[in-house]
Amino acid sequence: MKKTNLSQVEMKRRDDGEYGFLRGSLTQGTAAQQLTCSVYELAPGKKSFPFHFHYASEEAILVLEGEGSLRLGEEKLVVSKGDYIPLPIGRAHAHQMINESSASLRYIAFSTFAPLEIAEYPDSNKVGIFAGMTPGKSIREAELCQFHDKGANKGYYEGEK
Repeated sequence: MKKTNLSQVEMKRRDDGEYGFLRGSLTQGTAAQQLTCSVYELAPGKKSFPFHFHYASEEAILVLEGEGSLRLGEEKLVVSKGDYIPLPIGRAHAHQMINESSASLRYIAFSTFAPLEIAEYPDSNKVGIFAGMTPGKSIREAELCQFHDKGANKGYYEGEK
């Protein structure tokens, strides 16, 4: 069994306008099969991800340092060092971390691992479909990673010969 130390995790940057963070996987390279764990650092003024919820994977957040906001369903909660927030599946638990402070916000995100996942993004009315995921890697590294307008739909046999 391989262990990982938080101080030795390689942090990778993702930046896209108002969204951006440093992320390091505590899971990658371990024997974990049902649980993923990543550390995130949000700079002041940044959001982690678009507001979303999952259909298959539960998540939880543990704030390590700093303070910010967690948009959770219809609420906006102030979060700070030591706060632990479970995020069950479903629309009522749609979530987004936001750093509205002047200092970095560091937190750990735990997630049950589902090799097949659908996420919904209420603000933009889109869905994300993810398949072939590997514990410790981001959803964007899945074999299938697609985003669609929620209302877009084709018939089951449409386009088939």
